[in-house]
Amino acid sequence: MTGQHKAWCPGSAVTPSRAGDERGDGQYENQILPSGSPDILVKQYQRQERFMSEVRALRLLGAHGLSPLARESCAEHLAVRIERVAGKPLAGPLVLGSPSEERFAGRLGGLVRRLHAVPSPGGVGPLSRPVADSWQDFLLPHLDRRIEALPLPTHYSDGLRTWIVERANNLTRHVPTPRLLHHDLKPANILVRPGGSVMLCDFDQARGGDPFSDLGKLWWRTFDARPGKAWTAFQQANGTDARANADDTIRFYLVVHCIGALAYWHDFAHPGYFRHARSAAHLLARHTGVHCPLATRQPERSSR
Repeated sequence: MTGQHKAWCPGSAVTPSRAGDERGDGQYENQILPSGSPDILVKQYQRQERFMSEVRALRLLGAHGLSPLARESCAEHLAVRIERVAGKPLAGPLVLGSPSEERFAGRLGGLVRRLHAVPSPGGVGPLSRPVADSWQDFLLPHLDRRIEALPLPTHYSDGLRTWIVERANNLTRHVPTPRLLHHDLKPANILVRPGGSVMLCDFDQARGGDPFSDLGKLWWRTFDARPGKAWTAFQQANGTDARANADDTIRFYLVVHCIGALAYWHDFAHPGYFRHARSAAHLLARHTGVHCPLATRQPERSSR
C-alpha cells in the first residue's frame, strides 16, 4: 500500500506549530482533506507512528467490514486514502436503557468481539513499533510515565502505583496472544450506518494487548461508566458476562485510561478536553481514593 507519490497525495504535512508539541500527543491529530471523490477520504498525519498504526489496522480489518477500507497510502507524506463510509458518529453515551439502545449495544458488542478475535501483528504496543515484551512489561512502565506527569503529592503517586501493580499482577498475567486493540473506543469513533449497523473508525492509536483494555475505555466514554441495560446487552453480545473477574478487570482498565486522560490534560490543557479530564478525576478518586487536581499552568490552546 505504500510506495511512490500519487496524484491524490497532498504532499508534505504541516509541521507542528510548537517544537514542544512533538514530544507527546499535542499534535497527533490527523487532517481530513478534499479527495475529489464523494466515496473517498484523504487523511494526513503529522506523526509517522499514528499514520502507520492507522494503515496497518485498516489493512487487517477493512476487508472484514470492521473498519473502512484503506485504498492507498503514501509513506513519504504520511497520507492515506480511505473508503468513505455512509454513517455518522454515535451521538452520545448509551445510558438511557431504551430498547433501541439495547439493540445497538448488542450489535456493538458483537463487532468489538470480532475485532478482538484478530491477533496483533508483531506483539504488544503500538502497531508502528510493537515490542517483544509481555503486555504487563509494556503496560507498567507506560503507566509509570503517565503517573509521573500528574501533579500528585508523593504519597498519592506512590499509592496509585501500588494500586496499579497489585491489580496488574492479578489481572494481566495471562494474555497468551496479544489481540488487536482500537485503544480509543468512544462515541466519535463508532460509526452508525443507515439501517443501524455499526463500524469503527480512527485506528491511529491501534495496538496489541489485552482486549479488556478496550473495554475499560468503552465503558467509560460510551456507557458513562454506568451499569445498565445497554451495558448488559453489550457484555452479553461481547461474551464478557461469562468471563471470570470481568467486572474487576474492566474497572482496572477504566482507571488506566483515566490516568492517561489526566496526563494528557496536564500536558496540553485543551479546553475542549476539560469535561473528560473532570470525569477521569472523579472516576480515579472513586476507584482508587486518589484525588488528582485539574488546575494547570499550561496556556490554553485551541479546542480538541
